[in-house]
Amino acid sequence: MGYGFALESAQHVLNYAFTKLQLTQIVGRAHIENTASLQILQKIGMNFVKHEIIDNCPVKTFVATKD
Repeated sequence: MGYGFALESAQHVLNYAFTKLQLTQIVGRAHIENTASLQILQKIGMNFVKHEIIDNCPVKTFVATKD
Protein backbone atom coordinates (compact mmCIF):
# COMPACT_ATOMS: atom_id res chain seq x y z
CA MET A 1 0.00 0.00 0.00
CA GLY A 2 1.20 3.49 -0.76
CA TYR A 3 3.47 2.64 -3.69
CA GLY A 4 2.12 5.48 -5.83
CA PHE A 5 0.78 3.28 -8.63
CA ALA A 6 -2.64 4.96 -8.66
CA LEU A 7 -1.12 8.44 -8.77
CA GLU A 8 1.31 7.52 -11.54
CA SER A 9 -1.45 5.84 -13.56
CA ALA A 10 -3.77 8.81 -13.18
CA GLN A 11 -1.05 11.21 -14.31
CA HIS A 12 -0.40 9.12 -17.44
CA VAL A 13 -4.11 8.84 -18.27
CA LEU A 14 -4.57 12.60 -17.96
CA ASN A 15 -1.54 13.24 -20.15
CA TYR A 16 -2.72 10.71 -22.74
CA ALA A 17 -6.20 12.27 -22.83
CA PHE A 18 -4.78 15.73 -23.50
CA THR A 19 -1.91 14.86 -25.85
CA LYS A 20 -3.07 11.81 -27.83
CA LEU A 21 -6.84 12.14 -27.70
CA GLN A 22 -6.71 15.94 -27.92
CA LEU A 23 -9.42 16.33 -25.28
CA THR A 24 -9.72 19.81 -23.82
CA GLN A 25 -11.47 18.95 -20.57
CA ILE A 26 -11.47 15.96 -18.23
CA VAL A 27 -13.99 15.44 -15.42
CA GLY A 28 -13.18 13.25 -12.44
CA ARG A 29 -15.43 12.21 -9.56
CA ALA A 30 -14.93 10.33 -6.32
CA HIS A 31 -17.14 9.48 -3.37
CA ILE A 32 -16.85 12.11 -0.66
CA GLU A 33 -15.44 9.56 1.81
CA ASN A 34 -12.84 8.15 -0.61
CA THR A 35 -10.05 10.41 0.58
CA ALA A 36 -7.31 8.53 -1.29
CA SER A 37 -9.02 9.06 -4.66
CA LEU A 38 -9.83 12.67 -3.83
CA GLN A 39 -6.16 13.30 -3.03
CA ILE A 40 -5.09 11.76 -6.34
CA LEU A 41 -7.49 13.99 -8.28
CA GLN A 42 -5.97 17.01 -6.57
CA LYS A 43 -2.36 15.83 -6.97
CA ILE A 44 -2.72 15.41 -10.73
CA GLY A 45 -3.85 19.00 -11.00
CA MET A 46 -7.60 18.67 -11.19
CA ASN A 47 -9.64 21.49 -9.65
CA PHE A 48 -12.61 20.97 -7.34
CA VAL A 49 -15.81 22.21 -8.98
CA LYS A 50 -18.78 21.09 -6.89
CA HIS A 51 -20.48 18.49 -4.74
CA GLU A 52 -23.01 16.34 -6.59
CA ILE A 53 -25.27 13.35 -6.10
CA ILE A 54 -24.68 10.77 -8.84
CA ASP A 55 -26.77 7.57 -8.71
CA ASN A 56 -27.76 8.42 -5.13
CA CYS A 57 -24.08 8.67 -4.19
CA PRO A 58 -22.49 11.87 -2.83
CA VAL A 59 -19.41 12.75 -4.87
CA LYS A 60 -16.96 15.57 -5.35
CA THR A 61 -16.46 16.64 -8.96
CA PHE A 62 -13.11 17.85 -10.29
CA VAL A 63 -12.14 19.25 -13.69
CA ALA A 64 -8.86 19.55 -15.56
CA THR A 65 -8.50 21.62 -18.71
CA LYS A 66 -5.78 21.59 -21.31
CA ASP A 67 -3.38 24.50 -20.83
